[in-house]
Amino acid sequence: PQKYLEAGCLFGKSGDIEDKEMKNSIALFVVFYPGIELFIEDFFNSVINQSCKDFDLIIVNDGWKCKNLANQYQNLHIVELPGGNSIAKNREIGINYVIKQKYRYLLLCDADDTFHPQRVESSIRALQKYDIVVNDVNIVSVDGQVMVSDYFCKSLKGNEVLDMDFILKKNIFGFSNTAIKLEQNIECTFPQHLKVVDWYFFTQLLFVGRRACFIPVSLTNYRQHSNNLIGITSFTVEMFRRLTNLKIEHFESLSKWNAFFLPYAKEAKSLESLADEEVKVLLDKRQKENQYPQWWEFINY
Repeated sequence: PQKYLEAGCLFGKSGDIEDKEMKNSIALFVVFYPGIELFIEDFFNSVINQSCKDFDLIIVNDGWKCKNLANQYQNLHIVELPGGNSIAKNREIGINYVIKQKYRYLLLCDADDTFHPQRVESSIRALQKYDIVVNDVNIVSVDGQVMVSDYFCKSLKGNEVLDMDFILKKNIFGFSNTAIKLEQNIECTFPQHLKVVDWYFFTQLLFVGRRACFIPVSLTNYRQHSNNLIGITSFTVEMFRRLTNLKIEHFESLSKWNAFFLPYAKEAKSLESLADEEVKVLLDKRQKENQYPQWWEFINY
């Protein structure tokens, strides 16, 4: 489509793709970084216990001092890549590696989360019909105890198609609950300092015509802790200000990619002018109306 051509820098020719003798057509991709030591064992256990085991685990290592994972987890096929540039560039490295190595399916993972044993199997089944699938999540504490089960099902219908109108105002596409059917002539590019990479990436994918669907089953345990950029929690004026800055960065980055997003960048920027009392009134109203907001849903007028 024309908008695909205009977008330009999301997908471009990736050049000569080297052949790789692969065990599998499915890749699980994750970034390891300092500070995730408490969660690594839980992560690996949930990966090892998948009902479908025909996948490779692709790890971009951003400074995590790990033992030889290939020896430690011999029943997994692990590919470890160097990272360290930025949150965004580490994701770019991993996603582009998976594309260039001709995997057919990509499941995105966060190292501090865990997964239902049927996450891979259910995602691949859903990808037979859609380009992108996003599954529901359980909200869990730092020690893995369920705080809220089936979070997104409280506001979304089962098997709902998620389009551009949806993702412009809010988001449920995370790097822990999504899977993508790949095309081999694509290559992604993320701005160096972008922090909210998932919202940016999936907005681009929907913009160029990818079809996405919500799986109404909690296949991800989404862990809440202090390092989360955005979690499911009580909103304060301070959090509203912080997330407003991230939303401005999000739409300003997108508007550099395509002018379509300029009005959304301007609207996000206007949120800065709200006084603290106005923010309190807005948040109080939203929280009374909606106990289970989706990501970014409250960072609107």
